[in-house]
Amino acid sequence: MDGLGWALGTGPHGIIGLALLLLVAAAVVRLLGHLWRPAATLPATPEGSRPGGRAPALAALELRHARGDVEREEYLQKRQDLI
Repeated sequence: MDGLGWALGTGPHGIIGLALLLLVAAAVVRLLGHLWRPAATLPATPEGSRPGGRAPALAALELRHARGDVEREEYLQKRQDLI
């Protein structure tokens, strides 16, 4: 036998080969669907609660000011930049 006839064949071997082929195709389609999922389906989060948002940076600045690492003028300028 030549070509796909050997892989898919007829009878029980053909059914198993066809089932494996369909299983691999379904897995590829599912993976591609997961990778190309639109960003709109992701849950929306408030800007301050997501990593890298303004609230964590402002909290860090306030902590530095409270420890005395940042002078008042520098604190007010950076706070204004963040808000």
